[in-house]
Amino acid sequence: MSVGARPGTTVRDAYAFFVPLMLMAELMMISHAVVTAFLARMPEPQAVLAAYSVSFYTHAVLGSPVWALQIIVLSFIRDRASLHRLARFGALLVCAVVAAQLLLGLTPLGDWFFGGLF
Repeated sequence: MSVGARPGTTVRDAYAFFVPLMLMAELMMISHAVVTAFLARMPEPQAVLAAYSVSFYTHAVLGSPVWALQIIVLSFIRDRASLHRLARFGALLVCAVVAAQLLLGLTPLGDWFFGGLF
C-alpha cells in the first residue's frame, strides 16, 4: 500500500457502523411500548394516552427532518469543507425544529393547535 492510501471499506466495517444505528431504532420502538404501558396504568388512561399520542406524533412530524439529517450527513460528507457546510445546514434545521416545538409548547399557538385543532 502506498503512503497516504486508505484501505477499502469492508463489509465488517459497514456492520460495525450500522448495527448500533439499527439497535438504536429498535430501542426507540421498545421505549415507546414501555412508555405507553406505563401511561395506560395512570388514573385517567384514555386522556393520558390521547395526549401522549398527539404530542408524540406531533414531535415525530416536526422531528423527522432531524432524523433524516443523520442519513444526509453520512451520505454527503466528502471532505472538511462539506462537513462544515452540512454542519451549518444541520444547525439551521435543528434550530427551525426547536423553534416550531417551542412555539407549540410555550405560546397560545400550542393551545390552539392541541386544544382547538385536536
